[in-house]
Amino acid sequence: MEEWDLVVTDDTGRVIALLLNHNQLAGPIPPHLGNLVDLKQLHLAANQLSGEIPPQLGNLTSLKYLNLEHNDLSGEIPPELGNLSNLTDMGLGGNQLSGEIPLELGNLSNLARLYLNLNQLSGEIPPELRSLSNLTELVIYGNQLSGEMPAALDSLSNLEVLDLDDNDLSGEISPELGSLANLEVLDLGGNDLSGEIPPELGSLSNLEVLDLGGNDLSGEIPPGLGNLINLAFLGLGNNALTGEIPPWLGNFARLTNLNLRNNQLSGEIPAELGSLANLVELKLGSNDLIGFVPSSLDDKLVDNLGGLPFCWSHAPSPGKDGNSPRRRYQRVLAMAHGVAVPVSSTELARGPHSSHRVYNATIVLLYHRPRLMIAESGTQTRARPTRSRWLENPFAELLAESYTLGIPARGV
Repeated sequence: MEEWDLVVTDDTGRVIALLLNHNQLAGPIPPHLGNLVDLKQLHLAANQLSGEIPPQLGNLTSLKYLNLEHNDLSGEIPPELGNLSNLTDMGLGGNQLSGEIPLELGNLSNLARLYLNLNQLSGEIPPELRSLSNLTELVIYGNQLSGEMPAALDSLSNLEVLDLDDNDLSGEISPELGSLANLEVLDLGGNDLSGEIPPELGSLSNLEVLDLGGNDLSGEIPPGLGNLINLAFLGLGNNALTGEIPPWLGNFARLTNLNLRNNQLSGEIPAELGSLANLVELKLGSNDLIGFVPSSLDDKLVDNLGGLPFCWSHAPSPGKDGNSPRRRYQRVLAMAHGVAVPVSSTELARGPHSSHRVYNATIVLLYHRPRLMIAESGTQTRARPTRSRWLENPFAELLAESYTLGIPARGV
């Protein structure tokens, strides 16, 4: 086998791989690439390719890897790609592809990874995908897919990653998803899913990421989820969940991110959360909670401001940003005690620099109606946040303390 920088040939001189990722290729994909019938790998990702995917690529029946991600490709996915019977990896994410997912992709019996994320695909997820028995990763986040989640997905027993975030899917979450024993990432956030969280999801013992946030889910957090001891990320925020925060969340020793904000949760914040030694982000805002964040978390994710429970602003899901499925869990930490407070407000997120002066500020934390009062020479004015959720404290009706904060010197 002979290899040049971008082209690999076999012993007879036949081209078996084109390795052209991360170049500055522009224009359309040449249709005559379909004549390279011995090609096993076609990598054209992260270029500036435009136009439609040529249907002639469906002639590459020896192809195992097809990577066209992060270009400016448009038009529909050609159904001829369903002829690539030896394909194990298909990456079409990060383009401007439209139309429906071709049902012919269900013919790709050897496919292990299918990435269609960050496009403009619409319609329903085709039930023909049930035939992809070797599929381990199905990543279709950041599209405009609609309809209910097909029951066909429940039969993909080898699935490790299922990421359907940021679409328009509706209906209830199928309890049968709990039978996908190999699942490590289940991300259904940012859809229109309703009903209760199926307790059967608690059977997913290998699950590391569970994101159901940004839907219309109701009911209580099911006790069955307490079995998910390998979770590193649990996102249930921005739903209509009720009841109390279950104390068993404190048993999730590997948990780094916990988002329960913007629900209808009530009761006290469980002291058991203080056992989450690896936690780096906690979001509890916009609920009906009382009490305090456990003091053991002070030096891990919040500055408790001398006993005041202090929450940071909601960091929206990056959505269509091209990051990986295990991406998007950005940390927004609020720091005080003599430094600027970086929150999501444009007025307050810039951090300390030469144009900042230090003011004596009084943080007045009203229940769901936060205000920041700036005091200089005895005169108080109200800071005007550029976003409504720039600072919040859901834990008390009224709390007030004075601290030294870095505030932009220009007028507020």
